[in-house]
Amino acid sequence: MLRRTRRGNLRLELNKKASLTLSINAIVVLILAITMLGLGLGFMKKTFGRATEQFGEVSKEVEKQLIDRLKESGDSVSLSQFAVDMEKSSRETIYLAIRNSLGCDDVTYTIDYPKKGDGRCDQVTLAGNCEKVGISTFTTVEVDNNQVKILPIKIESESGVQQDTLRYPIHVSGGCGTGGLSMDETVELLVTII
Repeated sequence: MLRRTRRGNLRLELNKKASLTLSINAIVVLILAITMLGLGLGFMKKTFGRATEQFGEVSKEVEKQLIDRLKESGDSVSLSQFAVDMEKSSRETIYLAIRNSLGCDDVTYTIDYPKKGDGRCDQVTLAGNCEKVGISTFTTVEVDNNQVKILPIKIESESGVQQDTLRYPIHVSGGCGTGGLSMDETVELLVTII
């Protein structure tokens, strides 16, 4: 109810029934909001849960293809893709496969690759793109005898990168210890910014 004060200002006064009705309405709205939030979170979990399962299936398929490629070629190192096209401000994931065919158990392989800004990537056209495109993966991995280990390689480009093709040599080395067999191979990854 609106009333005028002695000074002429308007003042809103609520009677007890109105304030009780207001608080009940607030509680109902709060309960509905929490319910809708719960339903929304459940929907998101269900949707993204399926996407994660599908990604796992794709990874198993890529893993099988890489293992088959290594068996057919006789190589010890391979990539799921040797050339990647990507846009500015984007991320891609490819896979590196390393096979231990040296005849000894638990060989630790060292993976050396150009880090962002270290100047070891080759640029085909423009200068400065190596600082704006980076790759990352593990630096060491242990592989049992006659087994294959699959590692993800993350590729990320910044927004200021120009159209270019970048060459990243990925060097993998390891051996059976003092005087034993060793492996020293390099695969080349081409990243084209479109």
